[in-house]
Amino acid sequence: KPAHIGTHMSVEGFARYPYIETGYRANYGLCDCLLSTFTFHNESANIWTHIIPFILEVIYLIYSIEQCLSDLPFGAFVSCWTGILGLLICLGSSILYHIGGALPQATHDFLLQVDMSGVIFNAVGLTICWIYFGLVHMNEQLMVAYFFFLGIVTIVGMTMASMSGHPEYGLK
Repeated sequence: KPAHIGTHMSVEGFARYPYIETGYRANYGLCDCLLSTFTFHNESANIWTHIIPFILEVIYLIYSIEQCLSDLPFGAFVSCWTGILGLLICLGSSILYHIGGALPQATHDFLLQVDMSGVIFNAVGLTICWIYFGLVHMNEQLMVAYFFFLGIVTIVGMTMASMSGHPEYGLK
């Protein structure tokens, strides 16, 4: 079968999303998935909202690396780079998942695990950054922001887990 953009009936159940009926990439191989980055389908927004910040972050790092190396104390340098690398890993893994989302189920599931692992890297990297600047430097605003953010993420995560965001991976 040739690769094409189709309806929810043209893809397997694991690739379907509730309430989205068109724009699915059906029968796509790796090259088709890579080329589909530049076409319009139901993952286009997900792909580009990750690619653009990834590219901007890399450009920013290239232009600011010398200043970061010379001006920051070692602890702040390590803390900042942990957060930055966590963000880049998160964005990069999500780009891979959304571009390769039309591949067969085993690959799709592997890329989903890579994407979720990227989210964990981001959370750990930013937590280290916030702990360093909030607790080590006793910045009360950062400490309050960190615990507020942690509370919101916990509430949202628990809510989404109970609502079963994707029927294939929901609670049984």
